[in-house]
Amino acid sequence: MKKQDFKVLKTKDLYPFPDNPFHVAEDETLSELAESIKEFGIVTPIITRPKEDGNGYEVIAGQRRVRASELAGINTVPAFVLPLDRDRAIITLVDSNLQRENILPSERAFAYKMKSEAMKRQGFRTDLTSSQVVTKLRTDDKVAQGFGVGRMTVQRFIRLKEVTETLSDSYEKTQGVRDFLSLIRNYQGIKELDATIINALIDKILVSEREKLTDGMVRQEIKIYYKFIGFVGELHITPTKRWTALKPKNCTVCGVEYVPRSGISKYCPACAKKIQREKSNESKRRSRERNRQACIELSAKNDRLIWSNRREEFCGRAIKTRR
Repeated sequence: MKKQDFKVLKTKDLYPFPDNPFHVAEDETLSELAESIKEFGIVTPIITRPKEDGNGYEVIAGQRRVRASELAGINTVPAFVLPLDRDRAIITLVDSNLQRENILPSERAFAYKMKSEAMKRQGFRTDLTSSQVVTKLRTDDKVAQGFGVGRMTVQRFIRLKEVTETLSDSYEKTQGVRDFLSLIRNYQGIKELDATIINALIDKILVSEREKLTDGMVRQEIKIYYKFIGFVGELHITPTKRWTALKPKNCTVCGVEYVPRSGISKYCPACAKKIQREKSNESKRRSRERNRQACIELSAKNDRLIWSNRREEFCGRAIKTRR
């Protein structure tokens, strides 16, 4: 860092870096740091960058020192003001804070993910030197090498961050569903929907314009947005599919014309029942044949013939013999 980058800034002009994964805990160690700053001052200057709107500075490294200075009643701090873009600021932020102790796993996961994404974005830029360009495939390796950990460790923490975000979204959706169900309980036992109930449960209904299909049928899309949970599905009025499914067919066995119950039906009800019965009988025949073979093998071992008292067939489970 150059000498001209050093300045003494007022604490009122300092702002936290957006999406900073590291939180300043108001604990005993912060109070001890405030006492130390009050007695000896800030030994290591903080790192900042100018805000994009020009009003103040964003703290990249040293947010705890700024907070401790405020607790100590000191309104100025020594700082380095660096002309960093957002990606370089993120990398500097993570590098300067991950060396601290007592970092929460969620903070570490957020930090790894932020740095990995920043380094990936750098890989697509053309205004950086070759030493700064990082390919997407080696980003996690570079992050791991920088902190002396394995690549799998970095990937696990990044995955932890993604799971945390997913759980947070799921919680918000679950809470919305709970509120909606709580609203529904007020209308139990209703026989039909009236305007009052619709207004209470539904936020809005969007109806699209009618769309004329190639076969002359008409399709219209309806979107219903429920309170607390929003849009949960679509209603498609598609009579074409239903009409095709109910079109009369000829049975592939007897040739009789019939109305199928589904689009994949091939047989009339009578032939379908007959075919099903034949398949069932064939399955039973194969089962009896397997039992017979098993009994013959068992009889050969015991030198006797095992016969079922209940049915006129060989059965390996029978306990009595017959001639």
